[in-house]
Amino acid sequence: MDEAVVVISDVHLGQGDDFDIFAGPGKLDMFRDFMKHTAACAKSVEVVINGDFIDFLQVKPWEIKVDRAAAGKKVEKIVDAHKAGVLRALGELLSSPEHKLTILLGNHDVDLAFPEVWKHVADMILAAAGRPADGRLSFLALDKTRVTYLRQVGGVTVHIEHGNEDDPYNGMNYADFFRDAERGTSDFHYPPGTQLVYEIMNGHKENYRFVDLLKPEVPAVPLLLLALEPGAVVDVPGIGLKSLAALGNGFVGWLRSKISGPVLGRAGEPVSAEAADEDQLSRDMAAAYQDEHAATSGVTDADALLFARYFESTEEEPAAEVPVLRPSFAGAKKRLARAAVGCLGRPLGLRDRAYYQCDHPEREDVKWARKRLQGDVKVVVFGHTHRPLKAEFDDGRVYLNSGAWANQITLPGPQDDIEAWMGRIRCNDESNRTAFPTYITLFPNGSGVTAMLNLWDGKEETLWQKNIPA
Repeated sequence: MDEAVVVISDVHLGQGDDFDIFAGPGKLDMFRDFMKHTAACAKSVEVVINGDFIDFLQVKPWEIKVDRAAAGKKVEKIVDAHKAGVLRALGELLSSPEHKLTILLGNHDVDLAFPEVWKHVADMILAAAGRPADGRLSFLALDKTRVTYLRQVGGVTVHIEHGNEDDPYNGMNYADFFRDAERGTSDFHYPPGTQLVYEIMNGHKENYRFVDLLKPEVPAVPLLLLALEPGAVVDVPGIGLKSLAALGNGFVGWLRSKISGPVLGRAGEPVSAEAADEDQLSRDMAAAYQDEHAATSGVTDADALLFARYFESTEEEPAAEVPVLRPSFAGAKKRLARAAVGCLGRPLGLRDRAYYQCDHPEREDVKWARKRLQGDVKVVVFGHTHRPLKAEFDDGRVYLNSGAWANQITLPGPQDDIEAWMGRIRCNDESNRTAFPTYITLFPNGSGVTAMLNLWDGKEETLWQKNIPA
């Protein structure tokens, strides 16, 4: 094979501690073997890391501000943890003069756009190449204009992008960040998803290491934290939340609206769009709860009453004055946890091959990707969601999600004891983590491109493939 493009995403390198969601038993050997396989799969190989290569949000200090000095200190810790492992493996790829490495920006590694921060990573990769390789290591954010990559493979235009732009919680104004990096200004503001990580998730990670393994974070993380610690106090600038209890109260309000109809203002009029947007997180939590439970047990006023009592509690059972409150809080916790698991949108058994052979048109990232399939673009590749999949459209175009190399949380099956699972994830045991490293391979085939969604498990396993004509 003369040429190949291999896309991986969401590596999420941390500083090698308990909060590093890439790290785990055997993970480094797995990555090294994968890179050796990749380097040998064609004469000329371009590896594209499609965003969230590094995870600055994992590393203390957990302060929600743009600070290039702090970013420099964080990247030193991350590079030191992975210089002999992942970074060296990437450098060894570049030891072949035919191979390239291209890195795109995500939403957890935006600090790489500071040139001195990126240089610290690049220098360590290049040091392992053993020969001059500057021209074959590209970081697209350095041109301060784009975070997307269009690549011709076999005469087919492929659009590669992290995939967070249309995410209402994680869409980043990269232009503001690039201007700030150049001018020393401070116009950039993190989106609500980053605020959620810094102000809710990071506040609980000392006790619950699993929270970083839940992707996408919204609404799964707040639902699960409400099941575990409803009264915990947090402060979330910009999205109007002062505690998980306050978030729970908003959830109850929107749950009631799904039962009874639109939420009304004090004068009996529907709330304004602006006010509704401020409560988007609570709405999405209520929607996830309804999606999970409406088809089985239904969603009733009893749910709303139960949750209102639960979120105002200290997790202790009140006197059962009203029969509907029995069995009460234990049931509330289980239902919240089931809703959290359900809204992750991934198969409970990651090796369920049928999931990767099917299309998933209802998925939001599929809808976002469809908008990129314009003009000459026939293939769109995202990461971001940590959920590998494919979606084929009637016009022959294709969307692929490359999944993640970061670890994921083990999930309970429909028949498993959800309460026992909640007990396990409280203990921060290593068994709560699972790795399912997937990637996209694109080969020219003479008449177009062969696109493949693959799993690396010591060897390559193809989950899906298709020939797409030029």
